[in-house]
Amino acid sequence: MGGAMFSIVYYVSVYFQAVRGTSATTSGLYSLPIILGLTSGMLIAGQLSNHVNRFPPFMLFSAVTASAGAGLITTLTPNTPSSQWCGYLALFGIGQGIGWQQPLLLTQAFLKDADIPTGTALMSGCKMLGGAICISVSSCVFHAFLGRSLLELLPDIDPNIIIGAGAAKLRDVVVQIAGDDAARATELLGLVEEAYNRACRRVFIGAPVVSSFAVVGSAGVGWKEIKDKGNEKCRKWA
Repeated sequence: MGGAMFSIVYYVSVYFQAVRGTSATTSGLYSLPIILGLTSGMLIAGQLSNHVNRFPPFMLFSAVTASAGAGLITTLTPNTPSSQWCGYLALFGIGQGIGWQQPLLLTQAFLKDADIPTGTALMSGCKMLGGAICISVSSCVFHAFLGRSLLELLPDIDPNIIIGAGAAKLRDVVVQIAGDDAARATELLGLVEEAYNRACRRVFIGAPVVSSFAVVGSAGVGWKEIKDKGNEKCRKWA
């Protein structure tokens, strides 16, 4: 789940800057549905956990919802309406939020007090490690497919020039290549945006795949009732 989260957050920003032509600040604002969904998911899980009193339902629902949201994100195009991409990002964020803290709560509920720090550190470390690995793999996939798409759509232009410019200066480089021909610049920009969109979508495909693996891990969690250790200790001392 951590790998899917980090990959989506990073390359959604690239999508907004390179494909939609926004600034870095605006792309950050457009990513807010993920953060708001993540926060809402955490609040929902926190409130319902007092009633459900078990971890697997939240973990399974989180994996399914995040996978669905990530799958919808793979359909993004240069012309996707804001009403749609906002919903896609929010759905993915809610799915992530519902299950984000469940592994940490598992360690506190089922491990001995002496083992809780170790278990919490391992859970957090695994999530961060998954994110680091997925970001590295996503970067390789992105650059490979971006170069391939640029060669296919713009065979007369060195793809390294466009790739080296990055998302922030992409349009400036396209204008320089086109020169004073405004029509040519518009045509080139559309093709470059399409190449970036293909590369971003290829990266996004990995997110629902990784998120779906969480279903397997969630299915292996025991359906034990969450015990209140604080109350148990109070009863022992009573």
